[in-house]
Amino acid sequence: MILYLIHKIAPLRTWYFRHAGRKYMHRKLAPFLQHLPKGARILDIGSGGGLAVAVLRELGMEVVPLDIMDGAYDATVTPVVYDGKQIPFNDKSFDAALLLTVLHHIDDPDPVLLEAARVAKRVMIIEDIYSNALQRYLTYAADSLV
Repeated sequence: MILYLIHKIAPLRTWYFRHAGRKYMHRKLAPFLQHLPKGARILDIGSGGGLAVAVLRELGMEVVPLDIMDGAYDATVTPVVYDGKQIPFNDKSFDAALLLTVLHHIDDPDPVLLEAARVAKRVMIIEDIYSNALQRYLTYAADSLV
């Protein structure tokens, strides 16, 4: 059933990835990018579909997507898949680690944040706060499917 639904919404995901989502992502990232050098090396922790990766690359950043599974919308955004605990990179090997709407998916975010601080010179957290129980429930329901 889940695979059927994913297959049915694939054209919508592709459209969002290529059009509307890019505009949204540009607005979401703009305030933070001014704090990074041109061509910064960024680790996108919890890269998901890879939309932020695509936008950051368009803006000239070197981006490495990282996630616990490959959920990328596009073949050009294949993430490094890791165990969710130990990030497989050397200390301070990135200018920044980006956690974009990721923390609410993690039961215990402290170890992930410590790892982000280990591998990057700075950590940027962009998190949406859910204002009602329905949004929170839908997030947890979706997470339980993974």
